[in-house]
Amino acid sequence: MYRRTAVLGLALLGIGAVSGGRAAGTEAFAPAVGTEIRFALQDTQGGTVSSADLRGRWVLVFFGYTSCPDLCPTALLEIAQTLVQLGPLAARVQPIFVSIDPQRDTPKILEEYVSDFDKRILPLTGNPEQLDRAAKSFGVEFFKIPGSAPDAYTFAHSAIITLLGPEGGLAMRISTDVSADQMASKLKKLIEVDGF
Repeated sequence: MYRRTAVLGLALLGIGAVSGGRAAGTEAFAPAVGTEIRFALQDTQGGTVSSADLRGRWVLVFFGYTSCPDLCPTALLEIAQTLVQLGPLAARVQPIFVSIDPQRDTPKILEEYVSDFDKRILPLTGNPEQLDRAAKSFGVEFFKIPGSAPDAYTFAHSAIITLLGPEGGLAMRISTDVSADQMASKLKKLIEVDGF
């Protein structure tokens, strides 16, 4: 356990684009490395997926929405490219896209959107209470920005990808500015050292 904590701590310090104590561009408080992250959200089939269901795998989580103009597609593309670069090690990683816009992101829209990047990315969402609890657990912040029409709103949200370790603890917070090469390199080291 000490070795894993030390390795994760070094990984957090060793990547230049990892955020510090607060999520980039927000006032959300970032949990400490090793903090157990708990959540329960809905998949596109109406089932519940909880943090406990994902134990034993490395979990990459990004909060966004399908009509996001640039940040979300860029982050999902980087995650998809990271999976490709991981090769067989990608089987130990579960990437997740959490939609913060359940009003517009229907199960069908969400499924199709995520599949365009990589079918291994698990799309999740929830009701406002579930999303609020999950975001707070991850140290992520988001809020709606009204538009010119009721359905023309956008969101401001944290530009952070969160990596959870196989035991459910926070392993790393990764800026969306990090390239797929950097993310894959860090993940390979963590997976190989950890032995999971």
